[in-house]
Formats: sequence, C-alpha cells, structure tokens
Amino acid sequence: VYPIAGLGEDQGVKLIQRITESIRPTTWEEVGGPGTISAVSPDPLKVLVVLQTPDVHREVGDLLDKLREKLPPRPVYSPPKLKQTIEPGRAGGMKLKQTIEPGRGGGMF
Repeated sequence: VYPIAGLGEDQGVKLIQRITESIRPTTWEEVGGPGTISAVSPDPLKVLVVLQTPDVHREVGDLLDKLREKLPPRPVYSPPKLKQTIEPGRAGGMKLKQTIEPGRGGGMF
C-alpha cells in the first residue's frame, strides 16, 4: 500500500497507467500477468494497493519517491503551545499565568 495523496494530477488512473506501462509491463493483470494495482480513497488519504513481486514493489516505491521529490516543499506545521508560568501574587501568594504561543505554518489554528 502506497500513499499517493498530494501527487496532484498523477493520482489514480494516470498514475496507474504510468506505473503499469513503465515498470515491468508484462507482469500486470491487464496483460495476463499476476500483478494487480488499484487506487483506493479512504478519507482523508488516497493510496495505491499493489500486489506484485518484491522487485516490482521496489521499483514502484522508487518511482513514487521521484515524483514526490519534484513536488514543492510542504510548509512545516507546529501546533500552538500553552505556556504556563507561576509568578508572585498579592500578599505573598502565587499567580498562574497562561499564554498561548502561536504555532508555525498555519496561524493559531
């Protein structure tokens, strides 16, 4: 199973065609071989399900890695953080101060 979400136009049918035509074309079910490939979309992911030999799996993985390398970098996201400090309060007591520090790559939420 290979995640393919984010590969743009190459998701699904076009990607399957590219794989079956370029990676050991005679080994796929559509031409009488034992290998199968299909795109499945369980929310929120999209994946390719491939039943093939280990060598073909390596080649499929290499191709998908090359396609991902061509994509623009994705922004790094870190969630907002709750910062808590204890400060001196009135009459010798303590006061809890809470602040939210914004995350990166998406604003506060």
